[in-house]
Amino acid sequence: MARTYSVRDILTKKYDLIKWSSKFSEHFGFPENRGVWFIAGMTGSGKSTFVYDLISELSLLGRVLINSLEEATDYTVQQKVINSNLHDKKVNVNWCRENTAELTMRLKKRRSPKYVIIDSIHYLD
Repeated sequence: MARTYSVRDILTKKYDLIKWSSKFSEHFGFPENRGVWFIAGMTGSGKSTFVYDLISELSLLGRVLINSLEEATDYTVQQKVINSNLHDKKVNVNWCRENTAELTMRLKKRRSPKYVIIDSIHYLD
């Protein structure tokens, strides 16, 4: 039988939260440091700008891996890196182009990245 939780259990539980800057906490608070987020929107709506700002912020908290099956390391990625000022910061961000099985193997290794950005939904195979 599954365990039940009391109000006290819920209120005294400690959570690993993302402690990011006020730029993000004003809009998103301090979410748990786990889970899956989907970012969607119309073409030209600022998704890439937002994601690269998010990458910059998360890179201050741990290693970030961007699995970019759509753009890989194309010129557009270079422009996003420049526009988001990632090149001016001491960040630990890497790019790869791997299918689900390859990415799973990478993430099982010791010292795998703390955050993974998967671009795009076409990744799901």
